[in-house]
Amino acid sequence: IAAVVALQDVKVVEKRNSDGTLALRSEVRVLPDGSTVLHGKETRYFANGKPAREMTYAEGGLDGPWTEWLPSGTVSPQGNYRQGVKHGTESRFLSNGTKIGEANYLTGQRHGKQIEWHGAN
Repeated sequence: IAAVVALQDVKVVEKRNSDGTLALRSEVRVLPDGSTVLHGKETRYFANGKPAREMTYAEGGLDGPWTEWLPSGTVSPQGNYRQGVKHGTESRFLSNGTKIGEANYLTGQRHGKQIEWHGAN
């Protein structure tokens, strides 16, 4: 099941599971030939309705923040893409929300310090 809702020059496409729960919500731009390209946020959902992963796109390529969650709703990793490659700080978390790692990327390559925390925080 899919629905399309206009949002200025970007359309929102929703795909639902057979039970009606939301499975995927994508922002797309419609091209002159009628095809679509991801442009904006795309969010996948767990069966419980909570977000599982959110990515940001610009004209079909990854560009902007991304976040993944556990089924409980706790953030797992999160980071950023620029023109299709990792760029900026990427963080990882335990299931209780405690940050356990941080790495920096510059145009797709690890750059600078990588920090990991061990033991009780």
